Amino acid sequence: MTFHIQRRTLIQTQLESAASIGVDPADVASAQPVSGGLCKVFGIHAGLNLTVFDVIAGTALGEPVRSAPCLAIDILFNATGRGWISPPDGGEDLSIPYRRGMMYLTFAPHGATGRYDVPAGARFHGIDIRIGLDFLERLGWLGAFAVLTRGHPHHVASCGACWIGALSLPERIAGQAKSLLDSSLLNENDLAMEARCLDIIDAAIACVSSPAPLPAPTNRDRRRIEAARDILLDDLSRTWTIAELPGDAVSAKSGSRQDSRRSSESRSIAIFNSRD
Repeated sequence: MTFHIQRRTLIQTQLESAASIGVDPADVASAQPVSGGLCKVFGIHAGLNLTVFDVIAGTALGEPVRSAPCLAIDILFNATGRGWISPPDGGEDLSIPYRRGMMYLTFAPHGATGRYDVPAGARFHGIDIRIGLDFLERLGWLGAFAVLTRGHPHHVASCGACWIGALSLPERIAGQAKSLLDSSLLNENDLAMEARCLDIIDAAIACVSSPAPLPAPTNRDRRRIEAARDILLDDLSRTWTIAELPGDAVSAKSGSRQDSRRSSESRSIAIFNSRD
């Protein structure tokens, strides 16, 4: 089984070559030899590349590779193993587990060094979109990624060199990615490739920039909240405190935050009393 790397620009672009942004697939194949498969690199715009891949890993642990500054959006349909990022200050390597059905966003404004730890014989199938910092700035999103922190709901790892987020692949993006794979691997429809690539970028950035919705309360929690509400509504003239409410009625709100509850027991519940 042989491994092939193909490169070209889209027919509607004015690019002279599909120069790699971030990590060059040839460097990856050299660092962690693959036993077979296909990797196609497409130059979409200056500062924007698409790589589609369907490869079989040949060795378990690869050598370090260096990525140039970029934002990488990776969507994996088949994957296992993990990646490692080496912090520039010499700290402990960051571990990123690879799983099928996941989308990963890696923002490396100064570049990053890492390696792949993938079981021999494992199949890696998906797409990789690399966005240079100049292109990201023209889109108006460079500043938004520059301020991402560990507190972001999709954060999985970060250091001075990069920020990495991961989330289960949303259905909408999964459909776009599969369409992009078909356009690139089967009939190479250049207009469709450009459109789907931009659609995925827009949807992926929206996932990171929009806060994750709060989890819906369970039926049990809902019953407890309603019980507390009923108690408050029975006597609106009274200034209630949390300590005066039955434990079952407020446990959905306090739950595991006992320290917070104890410090709040003397706090008045005036939300209903202040209503007209």
